[in-house]
Amino acid sequence: MGLIGAGLLAFVVPINGSDTGVVPPEGCTCHSELPSTAVVVSVDGWPAVYTPGEAYPLTITAAGDVAGAFGGFSTEVSKGSLSSTEPAVLASGRFATHTSDEQRVWSLLWTAPPEDSGGVTLVVYVNLVDGDGSENAADHWNLATFAAIEKAPEPPKPSHLNLSFESEGEAPVAGRNFTLAATLRNFTDAPIPNATVAFSQHVAFGVLRIGETRTDANGTARLNFTVVSAGDFMFLAAYGGSSKNESSSAIATVEAQDPYRVFERYYGRPSTSASGPFDPVRLPLALIVGGVWLTFAFAMRQVLGARKLGQPSADGLRDLVKLVFSRSGPKEKGKT
Repeated sequence: MGLIGAGLLAFVVPINGSDTGVVPPEGCTCHSELPSTAVVVSVDGWPAVYTPGEAYPLTITAAGDVAGAFGGFSTEVSKGSLSSTEPAVLASGRFATHTSDEQRVWSLLWTAPPEDSGGVTLVVYVNLVDGDGSENAADHWNLATFAAIEKAPEPPKPSHLNLSFESEGEAPVAGRNFTLAATLRNFTDAPIPNATVAFSQHVAFGVLRIGETRTDANGTARLNFTVVSAGDFMFLAAYGGSSKNESSSAIATVEAQDPYRVFERYYGRPSTSASGPFDPVRLPLALIVGGVWLTFAFAMRQVLGARKLGQPSADGLRDLVKLVFSRSGPKEKGKT
C-alpha cells in the first residue's frame, strides 16, 4: 500500500493511507474491515487547553493484542503545525506519518496556532501488524480523536504612565525647544516598548492634540515642542492600551521661563553704572538718547557760531532745523 507523508515522499507502510498521507475516513481497511477496540491509541503531551503559539512535544503510542513490535501511524491536526526530528517520522504542516514499521512509539512536536484560532482536533490512526508480510485479519488498527480548546486571554493588566519635561537648562524657556518625555511601564514596573503615546496640550478652548510617538526599549516616548510665551502650560500624555496592558494617562504642568529673566539669572540685574554688567536692552536705549543729545549740542554750536559771524539768529524751530541740516555752515558777513 503506497502512502505519501504530507505529499513529500512515497513509501510502503503497513497502514492504509492516501497520497496526501491522510488515512481515509473508513480507516485502515486493507488490514481489517473494522477498527479493533483491542488496539489502544494514546497521545502523551496533548493539552486539553492550549496556549496560542506554544510548542507541545507529543508521544504517540500504539498498544494491543498483536504480538511483536511492528506498527505504523498516521495523524492529522486541524490547526497549527506538526514537526519531528525523529528519523522514523515524516511530518510537515498538519500531517505526519511513519517511515519505518519496526516500532510502535513515535515522537512529534505540535506548534499551536495563533490567537483567536479556537478549538483544535487531532486524529490519530495506528496499526499493529504481526510482521508476516501479508495484510490480513491478524493485523489490527484503531483510531482516536483528541480535542483542545484555546486558552482564554488574560484580562489586561494595569499600566502606568509618567510625564516629565527635558530641556537644556533647569526649566523650559519660551521660544526654545524642550522635550515632553512619557515613560510607560506595566504592572511589574517593566518598560512597555513600541507602544504609541499621544500628546495633547490644554488650551483655552479645550484639548489640542500636538502629536504622537512610540516608546523606545526603555518604554519612553519623546516629543519636541515649543511654547511662544512665558507662563504655565498643561500637557497630557495618553496610552490607548493593548490586549495585555490597560490604557493609562498622565498630566503635568510646565512653567516656561521668560528668556529675559533667564538672562538676568545668569548675568545679574542690569545696572546703569559704568562698571555694571552688560545690559542688552538699556545699552541701545542709552546710545539713542546720547545721539539725540549730541545732535542737539551740534545744533546749538551752529547757532552760536552764526551769531558770532553777525548772521541773524535762527528764528524758532523752523530756522533751527534748516540751519542744522543745511549742507554748508553759516556764511561770513560780506561773502557770497
